[in-house]
Amino acid sequence: MKKKGLLLITLGLFSYFSYSQIDSLALATMDERQKISLLVDAYKDYQFKVSDYRIQIFSGGLNQAQEIEKEARETYETWPVSLDFISPSYRVRVGAFKTRLEAEKNLIALRKKHPAAVLLKPKKIQ
Repeated sequence: MKKKGLLLITLGLFSYFSYSQIDSLALATMDERQKISLLVDAYKDYQFKVSDYRIQIFSGGLNQAQEIEKEARETYETWPVSLDFISPSYRVRVGAFKTRLEAEKNLIALRKKHPAAVLLKPKKIQ
């Protein structure tokens, strides 16, 4: 039994090292355009793994949250608006801002109508 386990581990390590060498050789033989293309694809994949900055304009009961959500959809037509339940309250969130600067500018404007508005940092999506 020990010999079979040792054999499986050896084969696994051998295949791992031979696979990584193949990747290194393939990368070394690529021309610049192919490498740039790979980098662009990796960047695009990364962009989808990070959510955007959001602004929370309300946190409280369901009835009031639904009213504020309806109003927000009419007022901020170009932004996504969501009504989320995070125990024990409902939260209305607006926007999908790529940069913190853009989010901060909109937060300042939103606070005129919604003084309790807060900026939510993006989360990494696993």
